Amino acid sequence: MIKGSEAKWAGGNSGTLLAPAPSNIPSGRMGSNAFTDLNGSLWLFGGYNINDEMKNDLWKFTLDTACAPDRSCIFTPPPPFIPNVFTPNGDGYNDMFLIDAESNSGFHVSIYDRWGKEVFHSDSEKDAWNGLINNNGNEASDGTYYYVLTLRYGGNKPSVYKGFLNLFRNK
Repeated sequence: MIKGSEAKWAGGNSGTLLAPAPSNIPSGRMGSNAFTDLNGSLWLFGGYNINDEMKNDLWKFTLDTACAPDRSCIFTPPPPFIPNVFTPNGDGYNDMFLIDAESNSGFHVSIYDRWGKEVFHSDSEKDAWNGLINNNGNEASDGTYYYVLTLRYGGNKPSVYKGFLNLFRNK
């Protein structure tokens, strides 16, 4: 399986020209062209980045024979993308706090106000906080909140992410 980050507009690492390395990865883009050659290698050409700049780079992906189906390979998911500000004011921009994370066997997020009271929690990466207490109560006040995110992938040990986010309504 060939897989990169699922974070929107993820940064890349070009490494050294013509020097293969597992850490080399193209940056997030759209409108690129991909094809496979007769040897089964996947090729990726061009596209546009977040700034609408045209890319003209060419990437070749080859299978890692050390990860053949009869061997055990450990998959490390990309780190989650966790926004640090959202503005639930109904203008259609950044109205929801949504974590972009990859997990197949465990996701849990809790968000706390400055007094340690939980204002939102979810066990699904598809759920977003809308800025209301428990998504259906009173409006949470503008300010800084604290989150604790726990992700689990397969039988791996859970990864815990902690940090702050800011809520601004700008009405």
